[in-house]
Amino acid sequence: MQHDIPRTNVKGTASFLQTVEVLDAEQDTKEGNLIARLDRLPNLPFHRNLSTIIGLSLLTEGADTILVAVVATLIVASFHVSPALLGILLASVYAGQMIGAPIFGILGDKFGRKRALIIALAFIGLLSIVTACAQNFTWLLIARILTGVGIGGCTPTATVLFSEYMPSMLRGRNSMRMQIFYAIGFSFAPLVTIIILPLAGPGLGWRLVLAVGALPLLLIPFVILGVKESVRWQLNKKLFKPAEATINTLEEQAVARYGELAAPKSQSHTQTSRINLSEIFSRYGRRTVVSWVQWFVPGFVLAGFFGWLPTLAAETGLSIQQSQLVELAFGIITLILLFAIAAVVDQYGRKRIYEVCFLAIAVGALIVTLCFGPLHYVNWISLIIGGFIMASGAYCVVIMNFLYTNEIYPTHMRASAFSLSKCVNAIASIIAPIILGILVNISAIFALLGALGVIALLICLFLSQETAHYSLEELE
Repeated sequence: MQHDIPRTNVKGTASFLQTVEVLDAEQDTKEGNLIARLDRLPNLPFHRNLSTIIGLSLLTEGADTILVAVVATLIVASFHVSPALLGILLASVYAGQMIGAPIFGILGDKFGRKRALIIALAFIGLLSIVTACAQNFTWLLIARILTGVGIGGCTPTATVLFSEYMPSMLRGRNSMRMQIFYAIGFSFAPLVTIIILPLAGPGLGWRLVLAVGALPLLLIPFVILGVKESVRWQLNKKLFKPAEATINTLEEQAVARYGELAAPKSQSHTQTSRINLSEIFSRYGRRTVVSWVQWFVPGFVLAGFFGWLPTLAAETGLSIQQSQLVELAFGIITLILLFAIAAVVDQYGRKRIYEVCFLAIAVGALIVTLCFGPLHYVNWISLIIGGFIMASGAYCVVIMNFLYTNEIYPTHMRASAFSLSKCVNAIASIIAPIILGILVNISAIFALLGALGVIALLICLFLSQETAHYSLEELE
């Protein structure tokens, strides 16, 4: 007895597959056109509002990162903390960032940049209050680690969201201007301390200073009401209706403000929406090497130099107060440099600016190495001049990284890839003071920092790619 064998409807299957291909092609065209329409937009009040809200998020993050450091002596007096435990406390925020960055990066890629940013801001604010209420060192340490988790998540989600809204011709300049908020945050923390401590006294004052870290809670309503979810993320997740609605609104604003817009230049859009972190080391392995070096070297240089600056300064005759003035002067100089870079980053490109910055690290370190070594010119002038040149180069690299790292990875994994690079920076910040403390000799310390600058310069010269004037899709 013969059994009936079902016969495949070859013609029907082929017709179905052809229909699917046509639909996919139509979706590809629609996505490409929407991105092209987003990328042709001029500078709008929307972009400036987004820059302000995201920038204030970064300002509070920058301030919160060093709040414990500026009141460290008062914490030592309150809890009778040893120098070793104080070092652990100061490093705890970076340990938290190592945990938070990849978690929030994945959340941002999977559930949206805006949602992840809101959660990160809430995490920072609430845990800052818990930190300020600490009744013992263990409580303080755990709360500080958890605060670091939120801080680690804020940067990837905030900067990715901002970059994905910026037109290619404006992305560099606007991103650099936004990062100036982050730099201001580092000056904001000492300023708050100067105001609060004389009014509240040392016992309550340090708690109020740490409570300032709760300011991100005030930003959450502005993010909810004033920030739209990334259009590029929505398109990557096939959420066409909200993406198109946002673009339509922005185009109406642009036409009302500037008149007729230029015709959009059609662009392709990545088809992958699933997060595959192995791509970071395979398909984008070369970019990852460049990015991790760009994050590790300045993190190591800055944490090592400023962590040991009071000790190094004392060896050359500077007091602690004078070394603090040096740090303040450095903050002012770097702000000026950041404004200068923002003005030329789109004109001269990212690659050239990176090369100049890494060269500055190497040259500044070489000056101190030679003065404290073969030349025997041991004084605070050579330390400050060489250190300023080196640290300024390193700090400008960090600020450039917030722009460049977001440009070299595709939409479906941008936040995750950025967060892993940020982890490398946190690792460098933790190990630098330890390694440089072992070296002891000032000349040897700066020789190591200079060597890192040279290695980074060579990698940037031969492995990095220029991203200026390209859309994010063209760089994928």
